[in-house]
Amino acid sequence: MKRRVLLLGAEGMLAHDILQVFSEKWEVIPRSRREVDVTMETDVQRAVSSLKPHVVINASGYTKVDAAETERDLALLVNGEAPGTLARICRDMGILLVHYSTDYVFDGKKSSPYREEDPTNPINYYGETKLAGEERIRESGCEHIIIRTQWLFGPRGRNFVFAIVDRLRREGSARVVDDQVGCPTYTLDLARATEKLIDSGGRGTFHFSGEGEATWFDFARRIAEKSIPDEVTIEPIKSRELNLPAERPSYSVLSKEKFTSRTGESPRHWEEMLSDFLKRVFEGGVAW
Repeated sequence: MKRRVLLLGAEGMLAHDILQVFSEKWEVIPRSRREVDVTMETDVQRAVSSLKPHVVINASGYTKVDAAETERDLALLVNGEAPGTLARICRDMGILLVHYSTDYVFDGKKSSPYREEDPTNPINYYGETKLAGEERIRESGCEHIIIRTQWLFGPRGRNFVFAIVDRLRREGSARVVDDQVGCPTYTLDLARATEKLIDSGGRGTFHFSGEGEATWFDFARRIAEKSIPDEVTIEPIKSRELNLPAERPSYSVLSKEKFTSRTGESPRHWEEMLSDFLKRVFEGGVAW
């Protein structure tokens, strides 16, 4: 009999690939926000109690980094309070909870990859809400896996890859910041990493992203080289020129040593992830 996983936030970019990866060995029960609103305790309690999954994967979240500066109540409700409620329900029923967090829990002042035990110090409200969600899960005492990740791209929904390709095709040029360093991550790889952590008995907090590091400018150039046959212009700019409401960490590369130690596998380099993703998009006819 297959193990059962309840996948919350099933309409999202990451959930699309979790469903694909897990369906081979698991009975996956996807639930969209319309079907199970994670901010409604009665919704969550009813779903978990009736479906009795072995694992709950929370792929839902408030992801609008700049809007979070003004939509504070909503961001905190979805990212901070809802995970705590979900964790308490999972604890009471003896269910493993998998939850995703972000590199934005760090302030970016390090010059080497952040480890799981490094002090957190978010510099924007989105990061504060994600950290609050982490803390509520830990405080609940439930069996859990928290995976911090960053710079996600995948075939479902809008993301940086689609945005850059669209801009370059329409206008032939783009201005991209070159003073934020992180690492792009393919949602398919993150989904596989999630399954590996569950199967290896990993519990607690782990980091996962692509291997290597890049600026958004580096990322944009590679996207253009691999997907735009025409000559285009990508101009490097500084973050302050965008005048965005939320500050971003200047360096937020994540160390994956703990993940590798637990699973015996290392993440692929982000450029390999990108190449595979673009091949999947072009061969699969995904609409840009």
